[in-house]
Amino acid sequence: MTTPGRHHFLIAFGLALLVAAAATTTVYVAQAPAQPSAEGNWNFDEEEEEAPTWADDIRAQALDIAAVAAFSVLAFVSFFRKSVRLKYVSLVAAVLYLGFYKSQLISIVNVFGLMGGNLPIFRYNLAWYLLAAITVVSTVLWGRVYCGRICAFGAFTQLVDAIVPARWKVNIPRAIERRAAWIKYGILGSVVAYFLLTKDPLIYPYVEPFWMFGLHLSTPILFTLTGTLLVTTVFVRNA
Repeated sequence: MTTPGRHHFLIAFGLALLVAAAATTTVYVAQAPAQPSAEGNWNFDEEEEEAPTWADDIRAQALDIAAVAAFSVLAFVSFFRKSVRLKYVSLVAAVLYLGFYKSQLISIVNVFGLMGGNLPIFRYNLAWYLLAAITVVSTVLWGRVYCGRICAFGAFTQLVDAIVPARWKVNIPRAIERRAAWIKYGILGSVVAYFLLTKDPLIYPYVEPFWMFGLHLSTPILFTLTGTLLVTTVFVRNA
């Protein structure tokens, strides 16, 4: 009989493999037969440029798909084994790979895309959909795996928290924390209402800090807001 930790690991590993397999399934489309020209002659000598197939697109994205799957397995293993060393390895990988290298995050922008029918095209963004599927399924099954191991900004703040001396920390009373947690739902509801009324997604940098992984979006106001949040995180864990 397997131990609970190993059982969880096997579930997580199987989940990553199943989603990766689903994302990389090749769809074969029958090619239309050659048609004669207007003069009635068959143009066998003329080479027609063939449209890329699913197999071509999958091969082009294979490295990204494999990297997301490998990172997800690392994150789940560190989560279920409760290994401190693996936890920090996965946090560093999240910041460097998903954050600064890929800027591949699940954020309010994707909520806007879902409501506006403007999500990334599936065929050309298989790695992103793999990450999104893993995020949704793992959140439903195990809670804050995404926030605790995969989210690049959450990983960044946890790394900051690990360096800052404990004596700097401010312990917020649990009763206040529970009530203050409702603020985020108010912000979320306001932002969603704003988007539904204006169809303007460009409000997102002002309500979430993930833009810091794409510095081309930076403005003095955004730097001030994100800087304030990061400084607050130094003193209040997971602010």
